[in-house]
Amino acid sequence: KHFVEALLADHATRVATLIGAVCGNQLARGRALLEREPELSGADLFAGCACGEPSVVARALAKDAALATRAGGPNGWQPLVYVCFSRFWRADAARAQGLSSVAELLLAHGADPNACFFVDHDGRRLAQTCLYGAAGIASSAPLTKLLLDAGANVDEITAPNDTVESAAE
Repeated sequence: KHFVEALLADHATRVATLIGAVCGNQLARGRALLEREPELSGADLFAGCACGEPSVVARALAKDAALATRAGGPNGWQPLVYVCFSRFWRADAARAQGLSSVAELLLAHGADPNACFFVDHDGRRLAQTCLYGAAGIASSAPLTKLLLDAGANVDEITAPNDTVESAAE
């Protein structure tokens, strides 16, 4: 089913599917997309971040350094978040090296080591921070150290209004 969907989807949808798979729990799906179309990993800044393509990211930042902090892509995340939540860290040593280079590039261009996205958990909106991605998802001590050295906050972050309205209200 996924293969047929990918065949029928337009380029932008395939790129978004790749990024979602690589930064979610569907790495096999992401790898299948890359086997069929390796160029998808360099389709845009966010794909380059998720797939560890430093040359793609360097070219984008050379054109506009502000991209290092601009949220976007299929999840609406800042670029460093895609890097830190990529499942390639633990599954592909070559891509992990590329991800490390991408993280360094982004931080050198002003990326926020505290960038995050929010999830609802037990009635609270909790941040899934780059540091959580580095230590908890990627299990990468070097990435974790890089973020800490760049000023990552080790404390739990909640949304300004950290309560989530219940579905009954």
